[in-house]
Amino acid sequence: MYPLKNGLKSFVRSILENEIKSKKSVKQSKDISSLYKDATNLILSRDDLHKLECKAVRKYQLNAVKNMLVFSFYSGLKLEEILKLKKSNIKVLPNGSTALEIQRSDGRSNSLIPINERMSSIIHFYNGYHKNARKGKLFPTYINDSINESLLYLSAFCRINKPLSFLMARRSYLVYEFFKRTSLETLQKNLGHKEIRSTRRYIKQLMREIYGATQFPSLHLKSHTNGK
Repeated sequence: MYPLKNGLKSFVRSILENEIKSKKSVKQSKDISSLYKDATNLILSRDDLHKLECKAVRKYQLNAVKNMLVFSFYSGLKLEEILKLKKSNIKVLPNGSTALEIQRSDGRSNSLIPINERMSSIIHFYNGYHKNARKGKLFPTYINDSINESLLYLSAFCRINKPLSFLMARRSYLVYEFFKRTSLETLQKNLGHKEIRSTRRYIKQLMREIYGATQFPSLHLKSHTNGK
């Protein structure tokens, strides 16, 4: 137990030291593009995702947190929404495919999120084989502190040089779906935004943070909404 805690402390300390160094370098640099965060610090790259999906994790809780993080990447769901998922949320659509029908965490909107092959395999892996299965829950539940500790350990164990978070997975979902030209209406519903202008504003803000103002062209967001 103590070696794990000491390892986590060292890992967190190294992250903080690197962050301080990066901030100092930004202040010393006159290049305006250096004022904006690197994309790799905000979202999961394909290489990061590959490391997460392919790395064998023996400890049950770590593996569960890893799978829920991957599930968030493919669904765009928040951690609190994933932990509340039940078998009753799975719906079979007229075309034979399946989707998650959920009420968003704000309690004001509903979403119908398609279940792809990777999400389906994760759901199947936990099908009735955890202590919350009797309550109909799809995934095991852990407290936030325990999950955050597991995320820190996963960063080091999978050799991903960035602090992992469910916010990062959600941002990654948005970025990859946007560049796949998924409609704004679909992104709005899947992210649980009340208004489509909130989704448009969020995309613009995130893209500027990733690519920087000097490198960031004007997004043609209307093309994602059929000219609306």
